[in-house]
Amino acid sequence: MKRVLSVILLGAMAVIFFSSLSWLPSVGDPHSAPNTHVSPYYLERSYKDTGATNVVTAIILVYRGLDTLGETAVIFIASVATIAILGYKVNNGNRKSSLDDKTGSHEVFGGFVLNTAYRYMVPAILLFAVYILFHGEYSPGGGFHAGVLFGLTILSSQLITGYQQTILSVKLAVLLAGIGVLIYAVVGLLSFFFGGIFLEHGVLPFNIKEIGLQGLSILIVEIGVAICVMATIVVVFTIMDRNGGKE
Repeated sequence: MKRVLSVILLGAMAVIFFSSLSWLPSVGDPHSAPNTHVSPYYLERSYKDTGATNVVTAIILVYRGLDTLGETAVIFIASVATIAILGYKVNNGNRKSSLDDKTGSHEVFGGFVLNTAYRYMVPAILLFAVYILFHGEYSPGGGFHAGVLFGLTILSSQLITGYQQTILSVKLAVLLAGIGVLIYAVVGLLSFFFGGIFLEHGVLPFNIKEIGLQGLSILIVEIGVAICVMATIVVVFTIMDRNGGKE
């Protein structure tokens, strides 16, 4: 019965998806609404509206900020789903939570060369990640990219030095992923209490010039996104590794 319902649901989604394609404008059509109205508006008004010189950041975190909040929540849900599906080991027929497990399926790869490279490269990678995070408002980059670099740095630590030396347990990582989403949601919803719309930073009653206040709010949102992405990467890869990739 479940399979029949799944097939029916997938079929209905496929019909909706393919029927909606006819409503989309042709690729590169200069007379389409995105090319005649939306894009010119973003290019002309994004800095004045948002205070972000990076138009991509303005679009992702302000104009369609609610959509990006949903994407960030999906990333957090991915970490929870990974634990629900793979967060248990099967030993002698018994299921056991692997969240507190300090071992992994791999051998520790550390050695003189790797340890030396790790010691010198990690600070540089972290510094670059911080630069991308804080510079996302002005140039390509932002919370998603910085979060990936932070997460990969922690995973490198686990692979080279072992789980005993890790600075981020799975439980703490899940908590941080949720906090990242919460930071984003709180900053976005705060403007509602002062008569604005979601992520309308200029209405907040802080004694900062409007453009500066908007830039600060965007940075706080970027930090929330980075925390969520970093923590989710750690959760997914750590759980998969502790299960030996059998699943």
